[in-house]
Amino acid sequence: MRFSKDAKSKSIARMNLPLYRPLTPGDLKQIDRTARHILKHVGIRIYDDASLDFLKKVGARVNHKNKTVYFDGKWLDEVVGHAPSQFTLYSRDGKNDIHLGQGKVYFTNGGRAFRRFDARTGRYRYTVLRDVANTATLVDHLEHINFYIIACQAHDLKPEAYHLNDFFHAFNHTTKHVMGGCDNLEGVEQVWKLASFIAGDEDKLKERPFVSVITNPISPLIIETNTLSILRFCCTHGIPVTCAPAPIAGMTAPVTLAGTLAQMHAEALAGFAIAQAFSPGAKVLYGAVATAMDLRNMDFTMGSVEMAMMNAAAVQLAKLYNLPIYASGGVTEAKTPSMQAGIEKSFSNLMVALAGADCIHLAAGMLDSGNSISYEQYVIDNEIIGMVQRTISGIKVDEDTLGFDVMEKVGPGGHYVIEDHTVEHMMDEFFYPQLCIRSNFDTWEEQGKPDMLRRAEDEVQRIVESAREGLFDSAFVTEVVKVFPGIKIIKRNSSKNSGKVTHVIACAAFKPAIEYLQLTRRYPGLRVTYLPSNLHIGPQRLRNYLRNKITAAQKRYERIVCLYGDCFPHIDDFCQQYGVIKVPGFHCYEMLLGSAQFQKIVDETAGTYFLEKDLILNFEEYCMKPLELYDEEIRKCCFDHYNRLLYVRQPSDPDLVAKASKLAEFLDLSLEIRDADYSHLEKVLTELL
Repeated sequence: MRFSKDAKSKSIARMNLPLYRPLTPGDLKQIDRTARHILKHVGIRIYDDASLDFLKKVGARVNHKNKTVYFDGKWLDEVVGHAPSQFTLYSRDGKNDIHLGQGKVYFTNGGRAFRRFDARTGRYRYTVLRDVANTATLVDHLEHINFYIIACQAHDLKPEAYHLNDFFHAFNHTTKHVMGGCDNLEGVEQVWKLASFIAGDEDKLKERPFVSVITNPISPLIIETNTLSILRFCCTHGIPVTCAPAPIAGMTAPVTLAGTLAQMHAEALAGFAIAQAFSPGAKVLYGAVATAMDLRNMDFTMGSVEMAMMNAAAVQLAKLYNLPIYASGGVTEAKTPSMQAGIEKSFSNLMVALAGADCIHLAAGMLDSGNSISYEQYVIDNEIIGMVQRTISGIKVDEDTLGFDVMEKVGPGGHYVIEDHTVEHMMDEFFYPQLCIRSNFDTWEEQGKPDMLRRAEDEVQRIVESAREGLFDSAFVTEVVKVFPGIKIIKRNSSKNSGKVTHVIACAAFKPAIEYLQLTRRYPGLRVTYLPSNLHIGPQRLRNYLRNKITAAQKRYERIVCLYGDCFPHIDDFCQQYGVIKVPGFHCYEMLLGSAQFQKIVDETAGTYFLEKDLILNFEEYCMKPLELYDEEIRKCCFDHYNRLLYVRQPSDPDLVAKASKLAEFLDLSLEIRDADYSHLEKVLTELL
């Protein structure tokens, strides 16, 4: 038997996985021993005579009379031993490759649902080919969903056209790795020919396969002819494949979890052994989709906690043989995005991830025990998965993260907000959710009391409506259709902009204005990132921070707009260098007041020091302490050339007049208040958008 490497191996230790082991070492041995006993004495039913003859020829024990293959221990270990413990599921652009067997955990959606729930209408409908394209687009944009599984059945196609169209529109809407099931040998041959054409030729596809195939034995203990044909084709043509049993505890497997696991393990090892017999060294994933029944009413329950437990246990069984595993998690019985969905999905995704699964399928987009999908659920699950990924990445402990130097510098009673150490680590130490509500109560009310589902709806609209209609250029699509005339070309029924996402990177001082103007609602293709306003204190820090955000946005092929004034030297040249559109305006307050009012203020009195809400509320942290303004001489040096403070009041500001007056008195300056005028900013941004 081929056992896994020591748990202290480099690839596992750096992730500190597994952290959850539902099976003790003794339990693990008993289940494995029982599974091997099943394979030796009960066997696997195979009805295809050609496969029986082949397996007998390569050393399996075959009974043609009862159509059963038996796997003796020595032969089983020999053939399974040919399997690679590590291999890669490639993305087309090389940016999202899936490195299996290296201690990393990857997440993907689930496939072949037949209904879609639309959160905006509250209704279900049967899925169509457009849903394949849209879900691929969502996965392409959602960073925590690492590859794409063909999500649903295209009811607007004839069965013979399913596979060609499913995979073509998946390839055309994501560069991430694509996986899917095929119903028959003809279907997998179509997919292979299509993928080879896109890759350039068969050898290039074999070298970097960006497509893989799902097959399933039938529980209990049957592998039918179509599955064997597909499995053999994939193994001999270099297409990664999984043969994933889906036993249902209490229905197609024993009611006990241990019994279901023993049967599932036997079925998974059988599929693995047969695949290696077909082609030694074939890239095969140990598969696990162990589920359960609610035996009180005979309902299928993929969202049960027992399913999560069994799939976590399956990881232990696969790793006993040092095999990469395709496990399952993130399913719910809920019929709509809801608290139930969040509870069931979070528990199972986290449990299976903590067990150290190589990839977790069904983790995103699924509702109704895997029968339905929801675009909004994809976005919500992306956030759940992001939290899970942050959890399993652990806490980094080294000399820098322990932070003694910065603690020594700040000292008792100090603060860390503007320290370089804070700026350097604030983005990689924390997971920042996009959907969860983290504002204070008053801000939440002012924003119209948004909730996670409404934000998910907006994000879906932004992604789907603003995405290109296909990643392939039109000339290549025409070429593909000539070679594969069965492909159906679909067009989006929308008059809205279908270009790139526009990403505005702005100082946080503009947040009240952008929210007041409701730009993200008016322009679904708009994304806004706010950078901390205190970055102005260190122009070089602001420059570096902005460059990092621009680089990340460019990787997503977004159109980038910089909403800053001349906040560091040569910012116009900087934006031009990175191909970024800078909003016209020398001064941030010029954009908040309008050019005419700003110029009038500048002309009427020289030496105006501008304030807005964030600076008033945080003046001590941003200015007093760093500049040591408590010292009268330093304060005079810094502010002697100013004649007045001018507070630019925005509509959403709380009452800050008293604080601003106190600040003016401290600085020995007069105070004036002008209300913001967003008309200039709205006009400029509207033209850009």
